[in-house]
Amino acid sequence: MKSAIDPEGRRLPVKIDTTSNGEFEPVPLPSVNRMGNRLAHQAVSANAKRSGMSRREFLVSACGAASALIAFNAANAAAARRGGFFELESAAALDPQLAQARVSGKGEFIFDVQGHFVDPTGAWVKKRPPMPSSGRPKRLAGAPGNRASAAISLASAPKNLSKTCFSTATPT
Repeated sequence: MKSAIDPEGRRLPVKIDTTSNGEFEPVPLPSVNRMGNRLAHQAVSANAKRSGMSRREFLVSACGAASALIAFNAANAAAARRGGFFELESAAALDPQLAQARVSGKGEFIFDVQGHFVDPTGAWVKKRPPMPSSGRPKRLAGAPGNRASAAISLASAPKNLSKTCFSTATPT
């Protein structure tokens, strides 16, 4: 089974990475997380062969997710980290029923309330610094020094901005 998004099956089912909201440069990925990603790629390749599946087919299975989580556990154990381990047996990497029972979510509902409402034609676009040649954004000028997000003044907000959208920062 090929995917138009990931035809070679290189994307792990669980992302352990660093990212940015565009306001700050992302922090470097800790070595234990880099090791976890490397171990997860190795485990997925080996377990796909053992199960007789293509790498892509295995990655989208519950066993693929279990293999990645087990690899992250191994990286954390090798780094002598305490806590932050996933509770699943190593057998879940190759046992579809066990993997499904452990990584299925058990009926949990996840609702992401992190909404960002901005006017893409607003004045902030004209004040935005150009993207550096590295392709990594720098901290935006005028953004709060240690906050992850800046408040939008309701006076300058787009007319269709939901009144339920708010920030803990004081609008300027």
